[in-house]
Amino acid sequence: MRLLIIRNPVAGQRRETFFQDILDGLRMRGCAVDILETERPGHAAELATANGGKDYDRLVIAGGDGTINEAVNGLMRLQTSVPFAILPLGTANVLAIEIGLDFKKREAVLDYLMGGRVRSVYPAQVGGRHFLLMAGAGFDAHVVDGVSSRLKKMVGKLAYVWCMLRLYARGWTRRYDVTVDGERTTAHSVIATNAQHYGGAYKITDETSLLRPGLVVFLFDSQRRVDILRSAIYLALNKLGELPNVRCLTAKEVEIHGGNDDPLQVDGDSSMTLPARIGAGERSLAMIWPTV
Repeated sequence: MRLLIIRNPVAGQRRETFFQDILDGLRMRGCAVDILETERPGHAAELATANGGKDYDRLVIAGGDGTINEAVNGLMRLQTSVPFAILPLGTANVLAIEIGLDFKKREAVLDYLMGGRVRSVYPAQVGGRHFLLMAGAGFDAHVVDGVSSRLKKMVGKLAYVWCMLRLYARGWTRRYDVTVDGERTTAHSVIATNAQHYGGAYKITDETSLLRPGLVVFLFDSQRRVDILRSAIYLALNKLGELPNVRCLTAKEVEIHGGNDDPLQVDGDSSMTLPARIGAGERSLAMIWPTV
C-alpha cells in the first residue's frame, strides 16, 4: 500500500512521539510512505490539490481539524481524488470523534489507515469554502477568534475555556439577521453543523450526518450571562437542543447578516467574516472510515 501523508508539523508538536510511532508501524506493515509537510497557512490545500490525483492508495492528512479542512478544500478542486484518511494530531480532533476513530490507540489508528473502508462524505460550503464539521457566528466564533495559537500549544483545550471566560465576563451584545431556507428570523449566536459532534466529544444532534447532504442550525435567542452559562452546561451534557432559548432546525441553506466583519468560525478556524451564506453539501468526497 502506498500512502502520502500531508502533515502540519505545528499541529503535531504535542503528539510528535505518537506520529513517529504510527510511521514506524506503517512501515513495519509493509507500507510505502511519502511525507509532505505544510509550510504556511493554506499550504495543505495546495498540497492536496497537487497530489490528490496521483498514484497513491490513500492520502493521509496529519494535523488538527483546521489542517484537515484545508486539505479537504484542496481535494474538492479535483474532479476525482485519492480517498483521504486522517491522522488526528490537533487539540479537539472533532472529525476523528465524529467517525468513531479511537485516535489515542496506536494499533487502532494503524488498522484504520490500512484497513478502513471508503465512504462518501458531503462537505458543506460557505463563501466558496467547504467544511465537514460546522460554521458558527456569535459567541463561539469570537471565542475561536480570540484564542492565541501560543496559548493553545501550551494548554490545549484550556485555551478555549480561558477565552470563553474572558468573553463571558465582558458580556455578549450581538444580534444577527438570519434566514433559514427562506424564513427570516434573528439570533444572538448561530451554529450551522454538518456533523453530530461539536467542540470535541459533545454530541449536539442526531439529525445530520457527514454521509448525506444537510445541515442542522442552532439559533441562540438569549445573550444573558445565565443563559450563556446554561448553554455551556447543556452542551457538556449532550442536551444543547433541549434548552428553551435554543432553536434547532434542519436546513439546506442559512444566511447570516449583521455584525459585518464579525468572525465566522469554520471547522474551528476564524479566517472568515460575516456576512455569510452557508449551504448543504452538493458533491461527495471519498473518505476512509473505521471498519467498526
